[in-house]
Amino acid sequence: MKSRRALVLLAALWMLTLAGIQSVPLETHESFVLATAQEMKTSGDWIVPRYNEELRLQKPPMSYWATLLVSAADPLCSDIQIYHGRLVSLLAVLVMVLLTARTGEKLYGREAGSLAALFLLCTNGILVESHNAKPDALYAAFCTLQLFAWIDAWKADTPSRQTSGALLGWAAAGLATLTKGPQVPAIFLLGILVFGLCGPKRWRGLGFLKPVRGAFVFCLLVLPWWLFFQQRLRALGADIGDSQLSGSLLFQLPNWKKLLELYYVGQSLIQMLPVSLLLVCIVPPLIKKRMVKQSSTQLLVYVSIAMLLAFTCGGQYRKHYILPLLPVFSLLLACGIRFVTFQGFSKKWIIALCAVWAAGAVGCVGFMVRSGAFGVLALYLGLSLLIVHLLKQELVSSFREQPAFTKQLLVLAAACIPLGAAFTAYSPTMDAQVAEQEFKKCVGEQLPNNARLVCWKTPVNVLPFFVRKPVCAFTNRTELVSYLATNQGRSPVFVVLPSRELPAFNEGFKTRIVPVGLNRREQKIRLSFGQILGLQDQRPVQNLE
Repeated sequence: MKSRRALVLLAALWMLTLAGIQSVPLETHESFVLATAQEMKTSGDWIVPRYNEELRLQKPPMSYWATLLVSAADPLCSDIQIYHGRLVSLLAVLVMVLLTARTGEKLYGREAGSLAALFLLCTNGILVESHNAKPDALYAAFCTLQLFAWIDAWKADTPSRQTSGALLGWAAAGLATLTKGPQVPAIFLLGILVFGLCGPKRWRGLGFLKPVRGAFVFCLLVLPWWLFFQQRLRALGADIGDSQLSGSLLFQLPNWKKLLELYYVGQSLIQMLPVSLLLVCIVPPLIKKRMVKQSSTQLLVYVSIAMLLAFTCGGQYRKHYILPLLPVFSLLLACGIRFVTFQGFSKKWIIALCAVWAAGAVGCVGFMVRSGAFGVLALYLGLSLLIVHLLKQELVSSFREQPAFTKQLLVLAAACIPLGAAFTAYSPTMDAQVAEQEFKKCVGEQLPNNARLVCWKTPVNVLPFFVRKPVCAFTNRTELVSYLATNQGRSPVFVVLPSRELPAFNEGFKTRIVPVGLNRREQKIRLSFGQILGLQDQRPVQNLE
């Protein structure tokens, strides 16, 4: 019963993060996933990814497949929608949260597991990446499953549970490889091996990992797609060459200045905010009392150090690369709370924190009302009542014997989630991006089915997703003239360009500006949409009347 209540609490808090599934403006890298999945669906080719009708050899296809599966399960829309890709990431986050709670309960007790799961769900990295259709959240979920399944195998008390945990970990490693590559799965494996060789209790072997059967499971998942993919590329006369699928990123080494920046250490603190603020009260007693003695904690520390070192020595520095470590960090922080002697916030501090939270809640409600998200606001109010009820039950039952500071942290973490989720979804700082997205969405709606679209001195970005057809970008007049001549008589050509470039563009081309019907706030964008009727100094390129 207690576990069921904790599960409902975590699920209710996770549902708050669904707020941004449509409201957060689309990012360029998200359109890679969405438009590629749409092209897979249209062409029926699930092996070779294509974006904007060109081969996309940057990532394996698992995130595209997952998006297609969500789309197939949607009875309301047959085409790929933004929420299809983002729901994959949101479900991946839910898996990470539940795995963190389960593993924390197994290693440190149920209270630590629940606290670690709440820590994870309120972190900056999770709240941001959960609303992004990129493959990073799905990749992190598979990597988390791999690591925690292997920890289960290590702690298993029966051969059957050990085998199932080990093979589940290898399967998760295979799915992670199909999502973004083998880097993090290999690093997690390396961290476990180093712990086994250098830890306080030397292992006599790696039998608990079932390496032979595990490697078979891994290859069974990864090799079929890879072999079919290579065969298709040869048939197309293409070569992965220097693409990311060839492992080209692994050969980009940083200079010594980059190494000294300790980028991933700093990003770990940023991505774990506001939970990383607890390090101020956790680190001193840990250093003073040398409390990192439990073998499970040491294993998590070894894995964390292995990944931080590996990515620091790599040539790519991206904040979302740290995402697979956030569940591990959350567990370590929840474990460290046990050694804090702080007795908890005083009554004055509690009143001050409640006032700050109330002000934040009023601000978030204002953001929702400003965006017209009244349905989401009603959902928030209903879920909040359920969450408050469940928290009260947790405090008087499961957390009854816990110190006051631990109870306060439980409430604080739960209180941060709705504020963080609402701010991420409806922050006014995104107005410009929202307006530009609405503009491009209207372009896709108004573009005739038989028309072609080009961009002049502006990036293509998310346009291929909204117009559902390839978009060409030009910065050279001669190249655009050649493009118009090639398509003469075939189809009308429309253009998206910066408004400031319109006078100069009209000196060479005859254009007809098409209004897109945006509201007053969205009219502040600096892009224009029009139809190219022909050249100024020649007859029309095509007869469009």
